[in-house]
Amino acid sequence: MVHFGILRFFGGIAYWILNGFKGKFTDMMDKQYSAIVGLFFITLLVIVIAEFY
Repeated sequence: MVHFGILRFFGGIAYWILNGFKGKFTDMMDKQYSAIVGLFFITLLVIVIAEFY
C-alpha cells in the first residue's frame, strides 16, 4: 500500500505548512483554509499518481 504512505507523507507536509500560517488566521479561517489546501493537495496527488501509475 505505497499510495497511502505517499498520501500520509504529503498530508504531513501540508499540515506542517499550515502550522506555519496558523498565527495569520482566526480559528474559523484556519479551518476553512486547511480544508481547502488539504483538498488541493489530495487532488494534486491523485493526478500525479494517475500520471505515474
